[in-house]
Amino acid sequence: MLDMRKVLLALLLIAPAAYAQPKTSFSAFLSQVNIAYSPTTGHHWYSDYGAGVETVFTPRFSLHASVTSERRSSRPYVVDETGYINQVPPVSFRTYPIDLTARYRFVNESRWKPFLGLGVRYVAAPHVDSMFGYSNRWTPEATGGVIFQMRHLGIVLEGKALLGDHEYYDSVLKSSIGLNWRF
Repeated sequence: MLDMRKVLLALLLIAPAAYAQPKTSFSAFLSQVNIAYSPTTGHHWYSDYGAGVETVFTPRFSLHASVTSERRSSRPYVVDETGYINQVPPVSFRTYPIDLTARYRFVNESRWKPFLGLGVRYVAAPHVDSMFGYSNRWTPEATGGVIFQMRHLGIVLEGKALLGDHEYYDSVLKSSIGLNWRF
């Protein structure tokens, strides 16, 4: 009888902790999807891509981290210390921004799960010639979107707005579409 009480007490103490474990989801997404047309090559599309992880702490609050691979190119000129504009060939490069966002999730009974968030975006300076003057940058950002949840699989539509200074190649508004898998 005493052992049964200990087991029951242990279950009562462990059950809330087990229920309170954060839920995690992983996502893969396309960002800044563009379709271009050229008379010589015809139609083609290109986009940036990335992956993210979200940990849900309560039904309303979560933390989302993501990294994106973005293709960019420099301007065809640089301005030197004296203010003189020098023509240079444009350089193509990739950046890998890291976003960390706290999200407020609107709880409802439908499959559509809207959210709003605030966070920070870190972009390391690209490895190109120092004459371009790129630097590492932290930028605050606001996010908003919706997840269409189908059991474990979901479709994510998200928009981001950079709220501070940024490099010219890092656009102020970003959109993405992706899939997430919730555990």
